[in-house]
Amino acid sequence: VCGCVALVPALGIPQATLAQEVPSTAQEIIDDAIESALQSNQKSRGHGGGVCIIVVTDDGAIYNMPGTNRLTSSGSGGRPGRASVYASRKSYRLSIDPPLGFRSAPAGGNSGVVFSTSFSGNGATSFSRRPGSSDQKLREGVTRVEVDFVADRGNDTFPAGSYQAELNLRCE
Repeated sequence: VCGCVALVPALGIPQATLAQEVPSTAQEIIDDAIESALQSNQKSRGHGGGVCIIVVTDDGAIYNMPGTNRLTSSGSGGRPGRASVYASRKSYRLSIDPPLGFRSAPAGGNSGVVFSTSFSGNGATSFSRRPGSSDQKLREGVTRVEVDFVADRGNDTFPAGSYQAELNLRCE
């Protein structure tokens, strides 16, 4: 069971209210989300329940690695996705599911593609790069996670166009 929180920007709130109540830094947003989830968890389960909160801090970007038939977030031209993960106890494990296909791609873009993910972390739990399917046990506290993504088309080139992928970071 995961007590995960997704953050959505506030819309339709007067500017004066935003200036007073909306956190201004990523760390303030994370701290507010953790506090809110902990309060909610205590109300619904009493004391002793745990939460794991994932806050995406950077979506990442993929590019076509020169000389290969790969789209990747690693290397110069790509950017790993980043998240801060708060675990309220040591029983949570973190992993990443590769996508079944691109979220958006030109015609034929999903054909013959093998997807893989990897991730690393530092903070409460520090660990070196590992395959996304290889889960990592978390320590209590905040762990900053970097996620890399590769789409490999083997001997075929990717059709020209825009590609988007969505990865599921799991805390269970």
